[in-house]
Amino acid sequence: MKFFQDEKRYRLFLLITLFLVFLALRLFIREEYFLLIGDHMKFIESADNFPNHTLYNNQLYTLHPPLYPYVIHFMKLITGSYVFGSVLVSVASAAALFWILYFFLIYLTSNFTLSYFTLVFFTLSNNMINAGYVPLRESLVMALLIGAIFMYLKGIKENKKNYLVYAAILGGFSALASDHGVFLLPAFAITYLLFNKEKPYLFKFKFPNLGWAIMPALV
Repeated sequence: MKFFQDEKRYRLFLLITLFLVFLALRLFIREEYFLLIGDHMKFIESADNFPNHTLYNNQLYTLHPPLYPYVIHFMKLITGSYVFGSVLVSVASAAALFWILYFFLIYLTSNFTLSYFTLVFFTLSNNMINAGYVPLRESLVMALLIGAIFMYLKGIKENKKNYLVYAAILGGFSALASDHGVFLLPAFAITYLLFNKEKPYLFKFKFPNLGWAIMPALV
């Protein structure tokens, strides 16, 4: 068939097929119910107490930052349910993460086969499947973290400041979603040293475009 002889169309067909499998594994699950315990209920309760970010005892919920409960709160205004709204956030974030991860990998490696099979393992990951249909922030946090690194990589390699601004925005949101946002600091530093369009020299204290490069980390 001519369709499959066109490499771009064939790759698109493979990606869409895998994406449909990805969604099916998260939307059509075996369990009719899932237990709301621990962080599930804490996120929902703090969303219900918007904008105070407090729990049942009216104490500030200091263990986790407020972005995910805030998003749940606004989704509840649309869906009418905290649980359904939070699940919708998880599914939408997981779907976005799939494509962010693909474009990040293909940009980094320029290898479709490697990128595709990495996505296969990601699609079949039991932990990520479980996180993709329950009130947990993992999918949202990973989408923000990988998106921030991807934008930073493009900004550094292509010397384009607008991508660094996008990296700062996504990185800022990731810090408001999880304390794992702190790992963006070494990720940005390593990306700057390895992929900078103008090679930095540590021992000569030569750091080209450092002002713009450091801005996302400061944010």
